[in-house]
Amino acid sequence: MRVHGALMAALLSSLLAGCSDDGSKKELVELNPIVTPEPEPEEPTEPEEPTEPEEPTDPEEPTEPEEPTDPVDPVDPEEPQSSVFTCPETGLYFCDDFEDGEFESTWDAVIDGYGLSDPGVFDILDEGDKGKSLMFTAGTRGENLREGELILVKEGAFGSVPADYFVEYRIRPRANSNNGNKQIYGIGRYQGPLQWYFGGLNMQGSPESTQVEAGYASTDDNGATGSVSREVQVKKPLLLGTQDAIDGSWYTVRYDMVGNQVTVYLDGEELGTYTDADSKYTTAGRIGFFTYNRSFEVDYVKVGDPAVKPVQLTIDYAESTWTATAGDPALEINVTAIQSDGVTPDTFEAVSSDTNVVSVEVVGNLVKLSPQSQGSAEITFSSGSDGSLQRTISVEVAKAFEMPTATYGDISARVSPLPGATGEYEDTRLSITFDNAPALNEAVGSVRIFRVDNNAEVDAIRAGGETDTLGYKGQTQTRTLNTTPFTVSGNTLTIAPHTDVLEPGVEYFVAISSDLVQGAKLNGSDFIGLGKATGWTFTTRAALPTGADVTVDDDGAADFRTVQGALNHVMENIAADEAASITVAAGDYREMLYLSSKNNLTILGAGADQTRIHYENYEGLNGGSEGRTLFLVKGGDMLTLENLSIENTHLRTGAYDQAETLYFNSEGRLVVRDAAFYSEQDTLLLKGYNWFHNALIVGNVDFIWGYSTATVFEDSEIRSVGDSKSTEATSGGGYLLQARTPDPSAPGFVFLNSKLTQGAGPKGVTIQPGTTYLARSGGSSSYYDNVTFINTAMDTHVSAEGWAYEGINSQPAPNPKIASADSGWREYGSTDLAGSPLDMSSRCGTSGSCYQLTEEEMLSRFCSRAQIFASWNSGEGWDPYPEDTGDDHCVVTELPSESWSGAGLLLGTQGSITPASGSITEQADTAVTFTASDGKFESGMSFYLVSQQVTGDFTLTAKLKSAGVPYAANQFPVGLMMCECDVSSGSNSPLAHVGMYMSGAEWVTQYGHVLADGGGWGKSGDGTVLTPGDNLYFKLQRVGQQYKAYYSTDGGVTYSSGWGNTFTDMPDTIKVGLFAAPYHDDQSFTFEDIQLTQ
Repeated sequence: MRVHGALMAALLSSLLAGCSDDGSKKELVELNPIVTPEPEPEEPTEPEEPTEPEEPTDPEEPTEPEEPTDPVDPVDPEEPQSSVFTCPETGLYFCDDFEDGEFESTWDAVIDGYGLSDPGVFDILDEGDKGKSLMFTAGTRGENLREGELILVKEGAFGSVPADYFVEYRIRPRANSNNGNKQIYGIGRYQGPLQWYFGGLNMQGSPESTQVEAGYASTDDNGATGSVSREVQVKKPLLLGTQDAIDGSWYTVRYDMVGNQVTVYLDGEELGTYTDADSKYTTAGRIGFFTYNRSFEVDYVKVGDPAVKPVQLTIDYAESTWTATAGDPALEINVTAIQSDGVTPDTFEAVSSDTNVVSVEVVGNLVKLSPQSQGSAEITFSSGSDGSLQRTISVEVAKAFEMPTATYGDISARVSPLPGATGEYEDTRLSITFDNAPALNEAVGSVRIFRVDNNAEVDAIRAGGETDTLGYKGQTQTRTLNTTPFTVSGNTLTIAPHTDVLEPGVEYFVAISSDLVQGAKLNGSDFIGLGKATGWTFTTRAALPTGADVTVDDDGAADFRTVQGALNHVMENIAADEAASITVAAGDYREMLYLSSKNNLTILGAGADQTRIHYENYEGLNGGSEGRTLFLVKGGDMLTLENLSIENTHLRTGAYDQAETLYFNSEGRLVVRDAAFYSEQDTLLLKGYNWFHNALIVGNVDFIWGYSTATVFEDSEIRSVGDSKSTEATSGGGYLLQARTPDPSAPGFVFLNSKLTQGAGPKGVTIQPGTTYLARSGGSSSYYDNVTFINTAMDTHVSAEGWAYEGINSQPAPNPKIASADSGWREYGSTDLAGSPLDMSSRCGTSGSCYQLTEEEMLSRFCSRAQIFASWNSGEGWDPYPEDTGDDHCVVTELPSESWSGAGLLLGTQGSITPASGSITEQADTAVTFTASDGKFESGMSFYLVSQQVTGDFTLTAKLKSAGVPYAANQFPVGLMMCECDVSSGSNSPLAHVGMYMSGAEWVTQYGHVLADGGGWGKSGDGTVLTPGDNLYFKLQRVGQQYKAYYSTDGGVTYSSGWGNTFTDMPDTIKVGLFAAPYHDDQSFTFEDIQLTQ
């Protein structure tokens, strides 16, 4: 059914007013194809294709917290509502539900006119009682961006639509082999090629990287060239259906065009608005769809009055499927249902197609799905106000666990621990060896551990959808991960119980469900499960180890069987600053690791070729930089790793491939000696201050990257390997580094007397000569590309150009674009592996993006470790190897012990934000003057921060002497701040601030916070009008996990009663200082009488 050209019978309300941001700073960025700042390194692209960032971050939360409302009970479910949606006769300007089985009478498939050999195909997909939809199967994209414009509504079907309207559509994105830039956009106010607004989805390979976006396309030559500007970008987990199938998740996308403002929604949730200061497209034009280049199905395309706002129905379960075993714990899903006024709670239904398989219990806005019996069911969530707004989950339930009764004779030679064993470890691994290689069921089946004394189940280790939480019981901050707890090697199945579930001094027995493995025999009998009757029992040791120095061995006498077991012990029982050590014997340790807030810890192996810690963890298994790394170190200082290897065994496939071995997420210090790190993509992610000596780093793509102030690789080997995703015997060499140095004068990544080598990858692929680049840029002005090679020997895989400067493989320009002795890409004394000087005439072409240091410049900056680490602890400095006197001749410039450092920071999603930048123009013991430009607080947050690193509780007070030129009706916040400032996470991180902002034309009080990782920005104030000068003081305090904020208008004699709140998990060591987000350029701020006390 189609409805078009019919106006609504009555308009329901006046148009809503827009936001105050006039967008005057927006500039078009030439994007042909689409280019945006890269929030994280990703795989390299072929030279003819641009790099598209994958941004593994947590979904954004609303920037403004709402007052809680009492949940409204949903209506009682009866029958699942039909998923066939048909257009109403009235109430819309245009509608197409495709139920008449054709589209040609209403839509023009303009992609057919581009002359492409494989443009892609539109067709009607008929799913029976689920209705019909318009299906696009992507082909090969064209060379021109405009060839992403797929289909447009015919002018005759859209002729009477006014200029202001909304477009809403249901869309089911689908995987395909030609992914291109992965956007799927609904376009509106189409005026001509690359002249339109849009709202739609950015379907990166991982749901951790997907986004909802809105923006515009523009061109100066009627589409011959042009760009797409993505002004709103909000993280949301979105799923792709399987290629050439009809599975997947439906999403409802809407975008409103009102005057010069565009607002985008997902499933009724408003996500962002931007203002087009140029008012480029003012008439109704036409609507259509654009992709460059994804397959998808689209249905129920509606155009109507934007004064009629959408209904919201969202759930916090991103997957479209759920596999469970009958009797498993219920899956709990939180539902947000809000009426079209954006405030009033709405009713909703949650209905199971078969309650015998999955029952549904609704408690307020919480829905519990309980697997009852073997079978299939579909759970449908429906809005009470808009039946077309639905989410569905397909559920497969396996039969309930039944205690097997089969016996297999004497199994003592087949299992570990041995039946009846005593003194076993709480972190033990279990194993069973069959007569033949078993086939592991990857979806259902389980191993269960029970107490012998009362048959109580203490652990259920499931084949599918398993998670584990690293850390000790009661720990404030833990690490929860998706895991693969079963491995098969030859005939042996090894099982990893959950962390910290077994207790000392308890006898347990092991049971294995009948459906976990197939085709296996045990002692000559078909394996049909193993239960209590088999007699696989063991008793844990009577007491846990004590002391700060512990040992680990996977099969010999030690304190622990796993490294994580030892880490848990140290975190729980040893004081944060007390020295501790973990000695790990030679062996094979398959585990992911987590360490939080522990200083002065040494982890010592038996040798890099003897002690191997490994696991396959990657973006597709655990999204985000903290999720996908094998070893996450969060906070802490002076961690030493020595004589061991850490290997992330994930092989690159072309999607979800980021796979760090180590994420040192701390502003502290890391020492690595005689150790090796193996991965293919993003091997090391580093912050803080790090020294690697005699280390081996192996990878292919951006395999050393991060936000480090200073990292030195000395006498080390950096080995590039062939790309496992290659279908040929050779591959390109990728990129060694991507630096995101927080300060332009910070050293960043420095290589001293090291060598760059090449080798075969895990699948035997080797590297083509001259295809490896020393570094590429993330393309952002909020950090700096500071990388330096000193006396480095380089093999023939390194390109003659050296660095991937602007235009190389479509890479962006580095920051700074023109390198100097003080910042950017630098080299000195580069040679081949034989020691002969390299020909540097082709380095960076004529771009000026890399710099050849003179001997004098090298000696004054990179002569010694002490020089490079001079800024540690606000100028205290650090020499990680003071015993070596070979560099004592180098001059170290002492920094002021209480120096402030400045940096422009971007937290969360950039959206319409222009990242802040600035510089300190003057500082003394108790005064700082700095200039700042740009920045803004919305769903993401960007500001210029002048800070010191502070550990523990503190009080900061300061006089705000002057604060730039007031800009009426803009946020313009300025004041004091404490901040974790984890710019690498891609989401907001904990912070608190107090100060003032512009309300109309006056400065007024403001305090605000982000209380948890990924949280939204909450702000408030009492409306007091403030005047910068000698009488205006602010105070910010930290007490444990609480912050308190005050202001004074009498020169600091008396302060306000104050505000405050409690963080979920603010690290001990954070940045503390002064901030501004002026939005405009080159604003100057002066703080005096600064007092930081502890």
